[in-house]
Amino acid sequence: MDRMEEWEIPTIVSGLPMTDRNLWEQTRLRIYSLASMFSKSERTLQDIMTFPWEEVEVEHIVDMSNEDRERLRARAEAIAKTLK
Repeated sequence: MDRMEEWEIPTIVSGLPMTDRNLWEQTRLRIYSLASMFSKSERTLQDIMTFPWEEVEVEHIVDMSNEDRERLRARAEAIAKTLK
């Protein structure tokens, strides 16, 4: 139990940026409370500081033809019938 296998390393390394997440959240909350005392405008926590885990990825909008839309609708209905 005290040894790590090679296949476990990517999982551990991918989680390292999240280890200080609580500390960053606390810091932002402190800054927010200080800033709100001296500011007349209302702000959100994201106005003070936005973290990488809060950024929303915008998906590209793809124009779809009516034929594709009907084909996908028929496929979805067929799947729905098999699940019933």
